[in-house]
Amino acid sequence: MRKTLFMVLILILMVTLFVPNVHAERIVLLEMFTSTTCPPCVSANAAMNTWYPDNDDISALIRYHVWWPSPGNDPFYLANTAEAQARTNYYGVNGVPDIFADGLLDASFPPISQVAQRRAVDPPVDIMVAGSYDVDNNVGEATITVSALEDFNYNDLRFFFVITEDNCVYTGTNGDPVHHQVMRDMVPNANGESFDIADGESVVFTRSFSLSPVPGVNETGIPENTNVVCWVQDVATNSREVHQAAWVPLMELVPAAAIEGYVTDCANEEGLDVTNVYVEGTGYATITDENGFYHLNAEPGTHTVVFERFGYVTHTQEVTLAEDDLLPVDVCLNAFGQSTLTGTVSQRENGNPIPNAPIELLGVPINSTVTDENGVYTFSVPGGYTYEVSVYADDREPVVESVTVPENEVVEHNFPMRFVQSFEATDGGFDPNRLWEWGDANAGGGAETAYLGMKYWSTNIDGAYPSNQRADLVTPEYSLTQANAADLFYAHWLDTNEGWDGYNLSISTNGGDDWVRIEPEGGYPGSVIGLSGQPGFSSDSNVWEMVHYDLTDYLGEVVQFRFRFGSTNNNRNYLGVCIDYFDLQTDVETAVDEPQMTGIAIPQALTLSQNVPNPFNPNTKIHFALPQTQHINVAIYALNGQLVKTLQNGVLSAGDYTVTWNGTNEQGVPVASGTYIYRLESNAEILSKTMVLLK
Repeated sequence: MRKTLFMVLILILMVTLFVPNVHAERIVLLEMFTSTTCPPCVSANAAMNTWYPDNDDISALIRYHVWWPSPGNDPFYLANTAEAQARTNYYGVNGVPDIFADGLLDASFPPISQVAQRRAVDPPVDIMVAGSYDVDNNVGEATITVSALEDFNYNDLRFFFVITEDNCVYTGTNGDPVHHQVMRDMVPNANGESFDIADGESVVFTRSFSLSPVPGVNETGIPENTNVVCWVQDVATNSREVHQAAWVPLMELVPAAAIEGYVTDCANEEGLDVTNVYVEGTGYATITDENGFYHLNAEPGTHTVVFERFGYVTHTQEVTLAEDDLLPVDVCLNAFGQSTLTGTVSQRENGNPIPNAPIELLGVPINSTVTDENGVYTFSVPGGYTYEVSVYADDREPVVESVTVPENEVVEHNFPMRFVQSFEATDGGFDPNRLWEWGDANAGGGAETAYLGMKYWSTNIDGAYPSNQRADLVTPEYSLTQANAADLFYAHWLDTNEGWDGYNLSISTNGGDDWVRIEPEGGYPGSVIGLSGQPGFSSDSNVWEMVHYDLTDYLGEVVQFRFRFGSTNNNRNYLGVCIDYFDLQTDVETAVDEPQMTGIAIPQALTLSQNVPNPFNPNTKIHFALPQTQHINVAIYALNGQLVKTLQNGVLSAGDYTVTWNGTNEQGVPVASGTYIYRLESNAEILSKTMVLLK
């Protein structure tokens, strides 16, 4: 995934000026930490959405999107992982939502008292922002002057430059549909730039940047909804004080010619909100308000303007703009015919219905639903679209599939879901020996959220693990007697004294009488003193990671597994190890780099199955079936449509096939975490699904 913005030029000049010894008005920097997967963030975001527009003259707001809670697929975080992680770690944020005022005050939502407190402190510096933005060439340059109004004490003074964006339309798992002041990039990076300054001096910074969209997000106007935010901060750990901030809308750097008007429904003449209006072939774009009104800046000349809204036929119109012109343009849009999308969610192994399973149509403004007591779901949707349908159920592998819905039709699409042990309904029959506990996620005793769902196994569900312990967690027995291939995947979260405390995994083929340590893919990262120097996992990373074991050597056996944890002297209150999403996969398919035909029955239709595992890191299997000999292409794409890697391109005979993607592009370079599309294309049909690479 490409970075959303990237810096192409950094210049810092020191200029000595005589600045009058007066005080500027303080602009308070508000740094908020949030996520599209965090339920409590919805109300906090709403509070800021109400408060900030009336207070943006005295404050500058940035919202950093983070990688938790699970599933950690916030697209704004995935587009800017390094910057988001850096600011999160700098403030020691371990839960969202959270907000800081001028780097000093852990504030409330909204931060009324904290802003008032900081506004009472005169800033020792002033910040002025100027520059330009060329929409056609998609480049901008800002010149920022920082002037000292007095001598003041500091340890490590740095200048920061950030691009934020408003009105980003994306509905995550918490249901929050529109996001504002989203941090899009920190130029040149999250470290800022060190400088020194004294009373009467000024420092001039020049920052050049380019803009591009975030995959999977409906961005309603660049540059109309884009802002420049700057601040000066003492980053020393004993200070963190922001001495002054400033922000300007990027629109102030854009030409003044514009069109404006109303977009309405042709049938009832009512105004249509959230309609995308943009100049074709340029970066000029905006979105209609709740009354259907829009205002769109553009360069003088003749342009094709596009009016685009979900559920409506796209309208284009040619307009000619003169210098400083304000041209009225009203349009109406025709709605697509309504259709019905329905089907059943069931257990793959026996066909039993799954009630109360949440189902969501990703990336569109349609409310999610749940299955009824018979496992049936129903959506009323505009036809003419291919929808990405996401299905979740306890102890089932999450599914995301593409479903095409024509206009004025009823489309049935069923979801058989594969079992995985995510410990939601039961403890999985795991047998603990000392320490290990099963229960709801608890930040006081482990990961703040489970990898999937609400529950997991932890070395101590309520607190830090004790010193000088040896504790086992033993699984039930599993039969591999009929399997032609077997792999074990599970997610772990670690907060241990690295090198001293940790765990490893062993396997038994005789009912637990004898145990043999097994190696994960890539091997254990090191030895663990608490396990008598054996290899194992030991880390204080505090993030969920997927672990994979190849069980080929144990085919034909009945096996069980043992997680063994060992500690030495836990004098820093480490929280231990959490285990979730235990997924023992057995199959008649062998996943290799080239497609392998499996089975003996001829498929009746072209099919593309959900990849296994999903999420994955870095390898995953993709199964497809061909009813006849034909030319096919199997390829991986980014959400913006860019080809990542072709896995198969040629003629194959009828049968079942499996290919493996190892998370790299055509050049063999590992790609970033995020959501990807995999597509099967035949002579007559195209099938696609999405998958999540989670590192």
